[in-house]
Amino acid sequence: QVDTGGYAFQPGAKDLLHYLDMRGMLRLLLPSDDDDDVARMEAQAASLAESLQVPPFATSLDPAAAARARRGEAEALGEVAEALDLTPGSVMVVSD
Repeated sequence: QVDTGGYAFQPGAKDLLHYLDMRGMLRLLLPSDDDDDVARMEAQAASLAESLQVPPFATSLDPAAAARARRGEAEALGEVAEALDLTPGSVMVVSD
């Protein structure tokens, strides 16, 4: 499956997102490290959700916070939790 931006999804991506949605779990999108255009990131998130036929993402992190989360920095998990209004212990990060 491919979105309007040409991104090819890994098998099972749609199933995983549906699983999370059915259980009321929030999803957050980590933007690309090289993208600092918030409007473009929001458009990409909307395109991904539409292409996968899932509800919109709860929010997206700014590029600097996303880069820290990808590197696995401890404080990044706190930023993810804060963005979703959750405690760090209730956050799970899944990456491609």
